[in-house]
Formats: sequence, C-alpha cells, structure tokens
Amino acid sequence: MTIEGATGSARMAGEERRLQILAVAVSLFSQKGFRGTTTKEIAQAAGVSEAMVFRHFATKQELYSAILDHKACASGRFDPAETAADLSGPSFQSALHDQLGIKLQSIEVRSPADFENAFKAGVRKQAGALLVLQSAVTNTHRKSIAELATKNRWPTMWGESGLLDAGGLMSYGPNYADLFRRAATYVDKILKGAKPADLPVEQPKKFEFIINLKAAKQIGLTIPPNVLARADRVIR
Repeated sequence: MTIEGATGSARMAGEERRLQILAVAVSLFSQKGFRGTTTKEIAQAAGVSEAMVFRHFATKQELYSAILDHKACASGRFDPAETAADLSGPSFQSALHDQLGIKLQSIEVRSPADFENAFKAGVRKQAGALLVLQSAVTNTHRKSIAELATKNRWPTMWGESGLLDAGGLMSYGPNYADLFRRAATYVDKILKGAKPADLPVEQPKKFEFIINLKAAKQIGLTIPPNVLARADRVIR
C-alpha cells in the first residue's frame, strides 16, 4: 500500500524546498552546534521565512530528528567505520541526549561471527532499538541481523528500503530508483560531448521513509497513526 499526500509538481516543489532547508540546517548545525543555531538563522541562510521552516518541520524537535537522520543515513560516507566514529562523536552524542533523550551505543561487527556477541553486548547495555549502518557485511547478512533483532524485540532502522525484505522495521534513505534515473542524464550529457570531469557531483535529492508493519507485528510494536501517515510507503 502506498500512502500519498500531494502529487505532481507541487509535491516535488515541496520536497525540494524541505531538502533545501534541511541541507542549510545540517551545514549550520555542523558549524555552530544545536544550541548555537536558531530557526531564524536557518531561514535567513535558506532564503525563506521562518514560517516556511515550520511549515516543513512542525517543531524544533522534528527538525533536529531530520538532521540526525540525515547524518546517519545520507552523509555520503561509504566507510562504516568512519560513519560509526562520526555518530559516536561527542557533539552528535550531546545532540541526541539533549534534544531527543537518546543515548547512542556503537558496536562494531566485522563478520557474521560477531553478531551474537554484538547483540549480547547490546542487551547488557539495555539497548532499546537498532540502527544498522550499511556495509558489505550488514547488507549481505541482513536476514541474520533482522532475526536477532526480532528475537530481542528491537525495532530496527535501515538506510535503504531494499533491505527491509529481510524483516527490518523501518528505513530512511535515498530513493535509489531516482538515482538511477538521474544517472541517465549524465550518460546523455557525456554522449553529447560533455567531459565527465566537468560534470558536478550531485547529492541525492529524493529520500523515502518506509515502515514494515509485518516486522512491527513480530515484535509486538504498534506504530502510531501520525507516524504511518508520514511514511512514503507502508508494507502490510
């Protein structure tokens, strides 16, 4: 089932504006921190009104959550060790604790042989949910990770919708189908004579939030209606 809001160009314009505001906010917060940046500054830097910021992010907490999601799922880093180090840094940890009341515990795995001990360590530390960072190991063995998470009744968040086939609860990340379509424009430009070195590197513009209700049922979790309404797609 697909849950949709506005459609067509109006929706795209809204998504692009939201991503523009988010990109500016991420940049400012990286420079000044969560406590040193105001929504007024974000609005001025983005060239919009403060009311427009709150139109796309109803509360400051929602904006903070979007920034943290962006850092976790769309930072552009492909080295899981580097990403884990970034998420475990003091500024990120402080933002999680101060704004969302969350304590992040990072546990590294290098092979499937590490999974059992990693989950045992999480249980000892009283972890309540699992954010899976993408790597060759976690992608290939996602079914084992999902099964262990279900066994421990942990909600899981993944960075790509295609990984939910193993039983993950939620995903938030770039829409890869859109990336493939946009890649075709690069091919077209190169075939028409453009030099690859002259073409700009683009960041993903379209992100999607997906919820797997089958996985929610397995761990006895009820997803609030207002969260379901915000999902781009719901797996039933």
